[in-house]
Amino acid sequence: LGRMQTAVTGLNYNGQLVYSRDNELMTYQIEHQAGQGGASESIVLLNRDGDRGTDQPESFSLVNFNRLHLPDHKAYAIDIGGRATVAGHTCKVVVVRPKDKLRYLHRYCIEPDTGMLLRYSLMDRQQKQLEQMM
Repeated sequence: LGRMQTAVTGLNYNGQLVYSRDNELMTYQIEHQAGQGGASESIVLLNRDGDRGTDQPESFSLVNFNRLHLPDHKAYAIDIGGRATVAGHTCKVVVVRPKDKLRYLHRYCIEPDTGMLLRYSLMDRQQKQLEQMM
């Protein structure tokens, strides 16, 4: 998971990111450029046709997405699972399982060579998906 955090901030990437939460689906065009003097990021919310929805930058950012922070090992157990495929890329499944009934389960799908996050899901105790990003 630490490698994933480094990849999100330290790699160059661009493409579309789909985020769902509370029965709402949002698609973003995202571009991230890492550099010696810091990173630059462009995030644009797209409309239903895939066109630019607004010229105002969105506040959503992978770099600032708080679900990517490392879990507290006292509250969570980490399981390394099998492999999955996201957008034609193979990824390693990492499940962060709560040790109590007060917290949610986190599932990450991480590209093994770069450490880049390809899919993230937040689930409740009944395995109902509350949030997803890919």
